Order: sequence, then C-alpha cells, then structure tokens
Amino acid sequence: MIDFDEYERSAGQARQTIKIQRSEFIGIAFSAPSQHDFDEALARITKEHFDATHHCWAWRRVEGNELRSHGSDAGEPSGTAGRPILQAIESAALLDTGVVVVRYYGGVKLGTGGLARAYRDAAREVLEIVPRERRILYE
Repeated sequence: MIDFDEYERSAGQARQTIKIQRSEFIGIAFSAPSQHDFDEALARITKEHFDATHHCWAWRRVEGNELRSHGSDAGEPSGTAGRPILQAIESAALLDTGVVVVRYYGGVKLGTGGLARAYRDAAREVLEIVPRERRILYE
C-alpha cells in the first residue's frame, strides 16, 4: 500500500555514457509507467545495441495501490547489476521509471565490486539528467 499522494517520475528519455577500464557503460533512463512500456523500451534498446555484452536493467513504479520494483543482472554475476541500478532509481526518488545499462566489455575484468560500482554510477549519472515531472494521485 502506498502512503503518499504525489511523486516524481521520468518525463522522457536520457542517455549517459561512462568508460571504466576500457568497458563502456551506457545508461538509458526512460518513463515506464507500465510493464508494457518497459518491455517495449527494453526490446528497442536491445535491438539498437544488439552487439553489446550485457543489457542490465531495473524499474520502479506504482501499480494500482502498490509500489513495485524489479531488476535483472542479465548474465552478470548475481547482485552486481540489477540491484545497483535499482538502488540508483530509489536514491533519485523516482517512480514510473526504467533504466537499462548497456555494457560493451573492454577486456578488463572489474570484479564484483567494480561491476556493481560501474552499473550504479552509470544509472546514477543518467538519472541526474533525465527530465522529471510530478504526478499527483487522486481518489
């Protein structure tokens, strides 16, 4: 059950790229008020970056009267991508928002801590620039 009557959400799409030890991480944030909206955006991004090593993601949204969230490591070691991306969305205090971080592997292993930091930082940086809007809930 949600206990608020207004919140901020992404109002468009933004991209931000960071490079860490020759790997390129492209953070893409977008509005995702429904599972259908998220799935369409993920399919479009996956098709656009078909040659990327990983497409890790997370979303956080209001569904009915519930606050829901989910993330995926998409083949990266468990807990190194989906959870850090979701934590970045939570820290940005955004709902109805999805983030995909596309990784092009650069040949240097980052370790689990390095991967988690890289995915979190890519998500955090794109969430700083994504357009925002305030949504007010009415009964």
